[in-house]
Amino acid sequence: MNARDDGEREGETQEPAYTGPVGKTRREQVHVTIPGGHLRSIPIYVAVDVKSDPGLKEAALGGALHRFEGGEELAVPFVYHDPDARKLALVIPEALRHRELLERARFLERLATDTDHEIPPYVREAAVVIGAQELLAYVEREAPQDASKVAEEAAEAAGALAIRESELDGRNEKLSEREERLHTRAEDVTRREDEVRTAVEMFEVQQRDLEVQQEELARRLDKLQQRERELAERAKAQPRRLSSAPPPPPPAAVEEAEDDDIEELDEIEAIATNTAVIRAEDVEMVDDDDDDDDDRSIGEVADDDSDVGDGVEVDDDDEIEELDESDMMSEDVTGITPAPQAPEPEPEPDDPQIVQSGSYPRAAVTPPEEFLADRQIEMTAKCEDAVWLFARLDEGREDAYRGGAELLVQLVVVKGYPVVVLALVENRDEGRPFVRRVVLDPRDADDRSTLETLRADFEATVALFGPSGRFERTVEVAAPRRVNVAMILKRASLAEEKGAQIDAATAKERALAVPPPIKDKDHPFLEEVEAVHSAAEAANALAQLVVWTTSEKLDTALLVLSIPRDLVDAATRQILANAVDRGLALTPELTTRALAVGVSPDEGALVTRQLERFRETTADEDFGGLSSEDVADNWEQLLEAASENEIAVDGVTHERAWSAIRKVRGDATGEHAGLAEVDVAKLPDMGKPELVMLLDHPNHRLGAALELCKREDPEMLQSLYKAVRKMPRAEVVQIVPRIVEYGESSGDALIDGLSARKTFVRQASALGLGEVGLRRAIVPLAHILLSEDSEVWQEVARVLGSFGRSAFRQVTRLLKDPKGRDDRLKVTLGHLANHGCEDKVEALSKESDKATAVIALEAMTLRHDLKHLEQEILGERDSSESNPVLDFSRRFYQELKGVPPEGDLDASSKPSLDGENESIVP
Repeated sequence: MNARDDGEREGETQEPAYTGPVGKTRREQVHVTIPGGHLRSIPIYVAVDVKSDPGLKEAALGGALHRFEGGEELAVPFVYHDPDARKLALVIPEALRHRELLERARFLERLATDTDHEIPPYVREAAVVIGAQELLAYVEREAPQDASKVAEEAAEAAGALAIRESELDGRNEKLSEREERLHTRAEDVTRREDEVRTAVEMFEVQQRDLEVQQEELARRLDKLQQRERELAERAKAQPRRLSSAPPPPPPAAVEEAEDDDIEELDEIEAIATNTAVIRAEDVEMVDDDDDDDDDRSIGEVADDDSDVGDGVEVDDDDEIEELDESDMMSEDVTGITPAPQAPEPEPEPDDPQIVQSGSYPRAAVTPPEEFLADRQIEMTAKCEDAVWLFARLDEGREDAYRGGAELLVQLVVVKGYPVVVLALVENRDEGRPFVRRVVLDPRDADDRSTLETLRADFEATVALFGPSGRFERTVEVAAPRRVNVAMILKRASLAEEKGAQIDAATAKERALAVPPPIKDKDHPFLEEVEAVHSAAEAANALAQLVVWTTSEKLDTALLVLSIPRDLVDAATRQILANAVDRGLALTPELTTRALAVGVSPDEGALVTRQLERFRETTADEDFGGLSSEDVADNWEQLLEAASENEIAVDGVTHERAWSAIRKVRGDATGEHAGLAEVDVAKLPDMGKPELVMLLDHPNHRLGAALELCKREDPEMLQSLYKAVRKMPRAEVVQIVPRIVEYGESSGDALIDGLSARKTFVRQASALGLGEVGLRRAIVPLAHILLSEDSEVWQEVARVLGSFGRSAFRQVTRLLKDPKGRDDRLKVTLGHLANHGCEDKVEALSKESDKATAVIALEAMTLRHDLKHLEQEILGERDSSESNPVLDFSRRFYQELKGVPPEGDLDASSKPSLDGENESIVP
């Protein structure tokens, strides 16, 4: 080996030697696991200065610097420095060749932070060598490389950097894809929040409606009680007896009646005033068969000895009983007063909502003057504590609405001006129904009052008038459209804020000229959804529902066609249930809708049910009427949904799915083509893409995952842990301990695993974080400590306690707001006391805050039992008890040490997903 002289060569000034800390001999302590599972602390060299420690030169050049007596060798990088020869190199063991750039970056960073010493050129140009042989070759080189060699190495370095840059671009692309998936999930969450917000708004609407109804009932009750008191007082003051009724008084006599009698006439206004009109409660229909009595006046009845009119007496008790019965019969909800010269005909048996009048009928509420004056008006509305509609029948349509009527409420926006159409539609199964319409302006006070009344209680009384203007009869209409009215009023308010281009009168005129449709045969929201007998029929109904659940079509259904919201929800629920029962995949929007209407409790249960039912559907020879393409598409969507929801697909279902997909896509196409027959012995020879594809195969995912773990490629962690989320318990407990061997690189995947749906995946992730000792995992572990629903929280408490003083501050913060989790904090403090925090927990037990002191004191009493429990879990002590959570943790540490027992985990101890496991707190 040729070395430079310490003096100066001829014509050359020797550069100074580097004296900074990077080039001086340094040793550090590391912990190494020795046979038997024990840890041993040994010193290693991270830098060697052969001038100050010449005895280390031979060991460094011979590769024996970190070799033990038994032949074991630690793969640890170190710095080789020869000040006399002006040589400095970063030596990387052969096993860490893939970390060359990373170690070089760390080395240069250490040099960059050394600002107290001069950095000579040979240190700035320090070499990076792999293994002892390259170190020896570097030391033996006397002269620096020539320019061509330097350029060549620079080109190689640039190529390596380009490769690394390409790899980083790939990682960035994967991160972008993951970010996009998270964004999609965020949008799904936002949609669900909108559904919840809508439901809350509907609940508030219903609650306000209930309050209005309660106030109305209270008002009516007060009015009835007041009337009872007035009648009782009148009966005592003016006792009368029933006698023959005199002729009806003239209008002047009615006007001179006492105030009490006039108040009784407020709610019933007569069209003709030549007949006395009184409230139905005071009507006495005396002897309808006697034509001579038709013109008699009816007085008020108080009791059996009451006087009527001028005091004509009737002593027959039977007539008084007839009076009571007649009084009840005349309580007519339609508001029609019986004709004075003809008996009122009985309602038709099949039409309880329609009452025919006699020869001279009258409406209980006077129509608006404009309706009586202008016979071109189809219908108008009036609100007096209740909604009254006055509709005009056309010539030849006098019998319209005898078969029943339906009232629709429809929103129309004419050039930015919102108006509401009330459409009275004749109930007819065939032909074109008769329709009368009135347009209301939500900005008008009277029209708004009418709409608000319908919003509180969607019912109205319709007074029908013939072509000549004669009153015919009334019809009662009611429907569950209060929610529709509320939505229309809200939408109209939003339209008002945007402004309008026309006035109200023009908007109402145009809405009547081109009215909205009253029905649409294509919508699926029927009162009785047709039963489906095959998957094909369910798919057709589902396709129709997809069209009508868009925001535009749903607005048409609710705001224009006036389909009740309850009917929309009921029909949607039935169609979705039929589809799920056949295993049909749903769009993300329909999935959200299915959960909202109660088809399934959560998305995981929904997808599981779809997989099971579609396997049954495809067991039939005709696939339930579906084509092969439909079957393949449906399987692909279900498998993707299973992957998103971390659902493990069993081997039979997976094979059936990919058999159908390959049949359509072809054996040579598709990313999973050809995976049905896999030679397990060839897994070590497969590339990463093939192994990643196998992670989705139930029969081969474990072998593929184990093979990927052996390759120790951090870039595979994301794919590995995505597969872990879908694995069963017995596979998770084998794979996660091997992922832990990646060290800090596995931190992100393990932290993300704390949010997994499966209980045992969350447990494995917590155990792994405890082994890695990642301090940034303390906060996520503290969060899951309080939020975990299953007994896994107790293992989380043990793992959190293993962080010792690093976790103590975070746990004390939780003590300020325990959220009812005192038992969990007590156990965690007990574990912390066993890991170097005994003095701190003891200090907490003397705190002035009583609640904190009690928790800490109880934790100190538990610490010895918790210590024994931890020893049992780690295999340092014989186990005294067994339950699913403990068994999983024991097996985890056995896998971690490489000494797993034969056989699988006991199936009987498999923890449930709902967290109902036996407690493991001592």
